[in-house]
Amino acid sequence: MLTGGAKPAVGRRRFVAALSVLATVAVAAACGSGPSGSAGDGGYSGTLVVASFGGSFDEALNEVVVKPFEKKYGVNVEVVTVLTSEVMAKLRAQGARAGYDVVQFSGGQETEAFELGLISPLNGEVATNAADANPAAKRADGKIAPAYAFNTTGIIYNVDKVRPAPTSWDVLSDPKYAGKVGIPDISVTAGQNLLISLARINGGGESSIDPGFDALPALLKNSRSVFGDGPTMTQLLGQEQIVLSVFDSGYGYLLAKKGLPVRFAIPDKGGVLYGLTSQVVKGGAQEKLAWEWVNFQLDPQIQVAFAERAGYAPTNGKAKVEGELKKLLPLSSAIDRLEPSDAKAVAENRAAWTERWNKLVGKR
Repeated sequence: MLTGGAKPAVGRRRFVAALSVLATVAVAAACGSGPSGSAGDGGYSGTLVVASFGGSFDEALNEVVVKPFEKKYGVNVEVVTVLTSEVMAKLRAQGARAGYDVVQFSGGQETEAFELGLISPLNGEVATNAADANPAAKRADGKIAPAYAFNTTGIIYNVDKVRPAPTSWDVLSDPKYAGKVGIPDISVTAGQNLLISLARINGGGESSIDPGFDALPALLKNSRSVFGDGPTMTQLLGQEQIVLSVFDSGYGYLLAKKGLPVRFAIPDKGGVLYGLTSQVVKGGAQEKLAWEWVNFQLDPQIQVAFAERAGYAPTNGKAKVEGELKKLLPLSSAIDRLEPSDAKAVAENRAAWTERWNKLVGKR
């Protein structure tokens, strides 16, 4: 998942994707009624502005969450594609005046935002589904909204060109794939998690990142591209300019569903479990409605439908991933062996890591 998704769109826009949707009937049944544009459940009105990641993620978000939420509550939802770094900068400078009601994070920035007083503490009276969240989904010791989906960084690979299936990060520096490897930039959550993973498997970690930077040059030497967003990676894989790429499990699932000959592999060691969260902007114009949004994303039926549509593992303990879907979501059976990142250490060191990364990438 991108820390800010695809490159920022100009202005705000609502996503009206026309893709086929799995489990549409189940979602509609779960979400109740209330015609769009009229007063729905709770007597809400107006527009809820949600900052999101863009690309295929927002296509799934629109179908599984936005449309049924609008119908249930009789409101409009405006989804804004924006980099997380830009969201944080705007919230720091303007707070609620930045215009967002809900902001989505994927790289642990929610902890930093809470400590800065930019997002609201968990409203458990509205977000009742938070009580059923997996302990690994909790953020800031349970003081803010838990993650609504689990993700991990791993290796998306071309099944026709990469054999056997990868089991470790070492494949990224294998000479036989020279010039055929894609590496996400550190501005992308997957790039940040790659660095942490390399540090972990080489004796370090978030608080001792040097082993990660020491291992990085071998991967950069093998890489064709250091990319900054998911669509670029998709193009590179589709054109077979690369046959291996570091990225997230959700994207691996979506690309396979769209017909690319790819699968997602979780390396045996060093993997980082992380969550996608929706956080309520403190003092926003639609704060209570924003908590309804958070609760909606934490609903077990919505989470299963989102897993089917987007490929991210549910966090609600009542959400059951079964059958063929479980086979297609390797993360659903690997959560217990993956370790979350140290959000505090990441927040404290992100700027220094980024500067060091940029210097190293610039030399390649």
